[in-house]
Amino acid sequence: MSFLQKIYPPEIRKRELTVPLMPLFRILSLPLALLGILFKVHPNILTIISFFTLLSSAYFAIETNFFTSSILMIITLCLDCADGEVARFHNKKTTLGLNMESIHADITLLIYPISVATGMFKLDIIQLSTLVLVMIGSSFYVNWRAIFSNSTIKDDPSGKSLIYKLFFSQQKPNQNIRNSTVIGNILFSIRLNLATQLGVPFILIIVFGLVNISNARIPLIILSVSHLALAVGVIFAKLFVKR
Repeated sequence: MSFLQKIYPPEIRKRELTVPLMPLFRILSLPLALLGILFKVHPNILTIISFFTLLSSAYFAIETNFFTSSILMIITLCLDCADGEVARFHNKKTTLGLNMESIHADITLLIYPISVATGMFKLDIIQLSTLVLVMIGSSFYVNWRAIFSNSTIKDDPSGKSLIYKLFFSQQKPNQNIRNSTVIGNILFSIRLNLATQLGVPFILIIVFGLVNISNARIPLIILSVSHLALAVGVIFAKLFVKR
């Protein structure tokens, strides 16, 4: 097995091809992964460092220093990729590491949009209603995000209804169910590209933080509306499945 296949296996690569910005951060994370491997840094240490860069990014965003905040968030996302790559290289995937990664994603999607919105509100770039929308959208999505990341069902589409397939195709582990419906695949790709930390709106917020934070208002709203829509969708889907 080649070095690239070990740290970035084909099954992960195939899934992430639906997120055009993901390969970019994989490339950016490679020097950090190589350093981690060379100096035998435990992947959980990289995750802990990324918690500090994430919280620092949020602090600078609240203080309206968006350039520094964006730089720190780019480092955070690169570390988030690198810790998994180092873990795969050393075969050190642990329950603690997986839990830390899940918590890290939750905190990223919760506090970064809110901290950026807070800083923009302080500069009168957005209104209070937008800040509240960001808070509600991020909170609701993070509350239900685990449903998209984990699955407790058998990944078998046989004999299942279209609604059932559409709902469970959005859970990352259910590749077979996802492949059984074109619409499910499309929705999965849309969710990854709109609602995650490597989706287009989230990355645009970072980019506009580097150049002109005023332009971040629209992607911030799109991210929040996507989060809110997905949370509402989960609630209705759960009611349908129970019935």
